[in-house]
Amino acid sequence: MIVHEIKGVALTGAIRGAQRALRVFAWLMSLLFMNALLVPHVYAIRDGIEKEERRKAMEYYGTPDQVMNQALLKLQRLAADKNHTLSSRIAEKNSWLDSLLSYVRLNYLQLENLEQVVEVKQKIEEMNTLAMEGFANTGRYLADHNMPPDIVHRHERAVQNYQSHYAATMAGVDAALNAKNLQAQGEAIHALHSRLKNQKLTSTHEAEDPARMPWGVPNAHQVREPVTSADQLAKATGFSPVPKGLLLAANVITPEMLGNLGGPDTDDLAETVDVQFTQAIRLKALELGEDPVQIYNWVRNNIEFIPSYGSIQGADYTLQLGKGNAFDIASLLIALLRVSNIPARYAYGTVDIPAEKVMNWVGGVSVPAAAQQLLGQGGIPNTGLVSGGEVKTIRMEQMWVEAWVDYFPSRGEKHSVGDQWVPMDASFKQYQYTTGIDPTLAVEVDSEALVTAVNDGATRDEAAGWTQGQQLDVADVALQSYQAELEAFLATVPDLSVESGLGSQKVIQQAHVQLAAGLPYTLVARTHNYATLPANLRHTFQYRLSTEYSGYEGSNLIAFEAPLAELAGKKIALSFKPSTEADENLLRSYLPASAGSGPIDPSQLPSTLPGYLINLTAELTIDEEVVQSVAAGNMGEGLYEKIGLRSPSFGVESAVNHPVVGEYRAFGLSLQGVSSAEATDIETRLKETRDQIEALAEDELVDFSKHQLVGDTLHAVIYSYFLFNEALDSRNANASGVVSYRAPSFGLFGSSLQTSYWFGMPRNVAFSGLVMDVDHLAMLAAAKTNAREASVEYVKSSGVIASAMEHLVPELMLSTEEAPAEGISAVKALMLASSAGQKIWTIDKNNVDVALAEINLHADIETEIRNSVYAGNVATAHEQPVAFAGSTATGYLLINPQTGAGAYKISGGLNGGLLEWLDENAYWLGGLAFVLGIVGGGWAIAGVLLGIAVAIAGITQFANSNPDPDLLLLYIGLMAMFVLLGAIVGAAGGALFALWIFGFIADGAIRTAQQAIDALRGRQTP
Repeated sequence: MIVHEIKGVALTGAIRGAQRALRVFAWLMSLLFMNALLVPHVYAIRDGIEKEERRKAMEYYGTPDQVMNQALLKLQRLAADKNHTLSSRIAEKNSWLDSLLSYVRLNYLQLENLEQVVEVKQKIEEMNTLAMEGFANTGRYLADHNMPPDIVHRHERAVQNYQSHYAATMAGVDAALNAKNLQAQGEAIHALHSRLKNQKLTSTHEAEDPARMPWGVPNAHQVREPVTSADQLAKATGFSPVPKGLLLAANVITPEMLGNLGGPDTDDLAETVDVQFTQAIRLKALELGEDPVQIYNWVRNNIEFIPSYGSIQGADYTLQLGKGNAFDIASLLIALLRVSNIPARYAYGTVDIPAEKVMNWVGGVSVPAAAQQLLGQGGIPNTGLVSGGEVKTIRMEQMWVEAWVDYFPSRGEKHSVGDQWVPMDASFKQYQYTTGIDPTLAVEVDSEALVTAVNDGATRDEAAGWTQGQQLDVADVALQSYQAELEAFLATVPDLSVESGLGSQKVIQQAHVQLAAGLPYTLVARTHNYATLPANLRHTFQYRLSTEYSGYEGSNLIAFEAPLAELAGKKIALSFKPSTEADENLLRSYLPASAGSGPIDPSQLPSTLPGYLINLTAELTIDEEVVQSVAAGNMGEGLYEKIGLRSPSFGVESAVNHPVVGEYRAFGLSLQGVSSAEATDIETRLKETRDQIEALAEDELVDFSKHQLVGDTLHAVIYSYFLFNEALDSRNANASGVVSYRAPSFGLFGSSLQTSYWFGMPRNVAFSGLVMDVDHLAMLAAAKTNAREASVEYVKSSGVIASAMEHLVPELMLSTEEAPAEGISAVKALMLASSAGQKIWTIDKNNVDVALAEINLHADIETEIRNSVYAGNVATAHEQPVAFAGSTATGYLLINPQTGAGAYKISGGLNGGLLEWLDENAYWLGGLAFVLGIVGGGWAIAGVLLGIAVAIAGITQFANSNPDPDLLLLYIGLMAMFVLLGAIVGAAGGALFALWIFGFIADGAIRTAQQAIDALRGRQTP
């Protein structure tokens, strides 16, 4: 526990201590947006670099290119909505009233109202003038800077393409506005919708699969049961069921070895993906005297066991981390033996172990079911063997090592030349557990009073599912007070250590002098003789980058897969560079002159770049080495990214993202925890970069790689995120009576670009900040008593902490006294909404329709919430986007109530909803009501008079000696139709007129209330 805290403090101190270097970080990101993220190197200048001023808050529509983008997006959505409405109306257009109105040429009254389309058209036409001026300015810029013909041709083609799309779109709008009947209007809107629907105009919403929440625990019930024969083991693992023949290695052939069938070969001394011969491995082997007994003792007594399955870390990272599963510990043991010239290989089989030993081994649980829960979550095939109505034995599949040692006569005590394969399982061990101080005995906490204080004055509607006005600051003050009291108490405890305060887990040491002849458990079945692990028993990292088409995957650009053992401790990044020299020159032309004339003035940096002119190449790098590179398209274009982890037990857990061409994305892998060596490496690299920057003369230039200058810092943030979460989860588990381990997870921290799209073309691209996205956060967790409720609550609380860390860690690491950083997370957005007086909704199947009718979030978010709730999850959301850092944000949670797994999501919001619609349409609605009221009333009167006239004519006809019955029925029918039609239209007009009057009254009340709410938010929102 204390190790994690020290690592976190050291790394944070290294970053925050780099005062001058980090003071320029935001400026560097702006510069890198144009250069360092795109070209191989960037130049840094020592003094005079200041942070670029934040863009001032803009009006709703913003800059002209953003206005055009938003207007086109609104037209796209209106076309989709009107197309749906008109299609439904046309399909139902078969009533006698439709036929009658068509006959008398009055069916134009049924045309769909397109007033909003008219408004958007006017805005697009207005922006088109500015758009053409902007294109002209860009053309002059290219000419003034002598850009090559390739760039000029791109510009000309883009202008022609824009004009073609603009003309076609406006023609489609005019066709819809000028339609004379419903059918023609529907056809025109459908054509307009077809034209616009596939044009990218905004970033793609990333919805979660409701059945697979990204943060949580694996399903223990998905793991197969252990098999009990060599053939079955071979099919399940890929290991050979039979021993190999005698293939002796030249460097270990001795007379004594001859005749030992099944002896070692060269593979048993080889380096592999999992068995690495690093400098650390070699030094540790030398330290242990290259002695098989000492090597076994050290690994067994010092490397903690994690109940997971398959090769995850490899030998070197297991040595760094000090813990691993049976596969990882076997790889470490084999590596230490092989570099000591002792042949070693993997062995695998099914074993029976007493339940009480397994309970101790996996974390000190108190019931066998909890042990099986952890084994299953880790992917280890296992089953309980019942005796006397209780689980007495746990059967499971296990990995161990066989080493070719000098067993006779000293049983390995004096190793010279190997003569026999000896089994070694350094992963199986027992622990001594101590219980920490119960904080409730030291400091009394009145939890009921705290809950009462938090809810004092709050409004709660249990039936509807919302809470409003909770005093969250009261909880914060109370928790700070509790922490202070607890620290004061601990200060009075003599000889207090982390172990005595939080409890400890220590391996019960065994100092073997000789090696045992057998395994410490009962062997049921086994495989034989494998120097290398089969590929299907390795966890792998998968990455795929493709073009994007309407939110879906297009053509493949990058496809990469590698074992986690190969990637452990390495930095993985996606970055971009100019595709050609012309692209690089164009980018450089936008940089203000600096060399020889003093520092760069940040105010001279452009706020946007013309994305459609700049072609970029994507590079996937591992430790700064390019492993794949491919042309990715124009800056600002959307991409389709799929990241995944493949497990031998659970298959692939993947996430889909939609990055933008030109962003830097630093990926972080947390395998089964993070190592102190990795923390030290990042700290050292950051200090070196800081020292180089601070050592520069005033106008001196130095060459930095983009990965060194930016990648190290971004990787440090995502690494620290996992580091802090691991430390907090450990504390949380101890306090909750839960055993928890970190499982392979991944996330990223990187730059974010905002693109203004015109008819799918990335017109302008702006740097919009940094973003953290943790797509997969997995753990193993079970209450020691196997109480499901305790496990679920622990997983939920860990998720809340992890969500908060998404904004706290970047703020902690990137803030300076001169420039504090501000971050947002799902939890923070919900807290801001609660502080602003918004209702916080808890949404399930019972209230989903009511809740979604009340909240006012983006349509994509509401759809995702609905789908997730229908799948059995519970959502938490606030009423509408909250103001944050000059923009808006939305936070919402999707939680599986059965497991506690969830998605903690943050998204930029677009305002809209019922109030906006009433405000935009109240006047035409009132005018229509007035007209229909007059027309309907007049028609009703005319209908009555005509009906009376028809009745009189009918009666006169009937008074004749020879009345015509059919004619009489016609008269009576016409009279009834006109009277009824007049009454219906008149009533409709009257109702709409009344609604119009009510609308003005309600509108006044709503506006008054809204002003009061806005004033309240202005006081309460930070």
